[in-house]
Amino acid sequence: MLKQIFIPVLALCLLSFGYNDKMQVSGKVMQTSSYCGGAEISPEEQAALSKPKPLAGKKFFVRKGNKNNLKEPVVATFVTDSSGAFMFYLPPGEYSIVDERKYDKKYVANIAKQYKKGSENYDAADLNCLKNWVNTPDMVFTVTGDGAKKIEVIYNRPCEWNTAPCINYRGPMPP
Repeated sequence: MLKQIFIPVLALCLLSFGYNDKMQVSGKVMQTSSYCGGAEISPEEQAALSKPKPLAGKKFFVRKGNKNNLKEPVVATFVTDSSGAFMFYLPPGEYSIVDERKYDKKYVANIAKQYKKGSENYDAADLNCLKNWVNTPDMVFTVTGDGAKKIEVIYNRPCEWNTAPCINYRGPMPP
């Protein structure tokens, strides 16, 4: 009697493990920097700004699919370590990574409100551009039965006067 119950339960458990396998996803998040004006810099200094460096302590969100659909649930969250590295587990499929600015509509709503009208230094916010920006993932990757290739996401740190997406700065350049 016990054998008749044990074998079907064991088979069910083994089958369920096969369908819930999660694969390791790992990689690095790096950052380059923009030259923001001032005294002319040497080619070596320009090359140093363009060279990706680890981006530590940055929070990211992962959604299923190849678009950042804000109606879809977040399936993973991670924060980069001191070397910009991360690791998490997901079942096979296609996924999108976005930073916390694209997690929900709050950041975009704030930009739209802050730059509703143009000013002396900035044009008004381009709302269509903002909509496209938030829906575009920072990285799309695929997890297969073998896992995912090492992922590298590279961001560019913009100048302080040009941090908001879809806003045209037309003010004076720094000395």
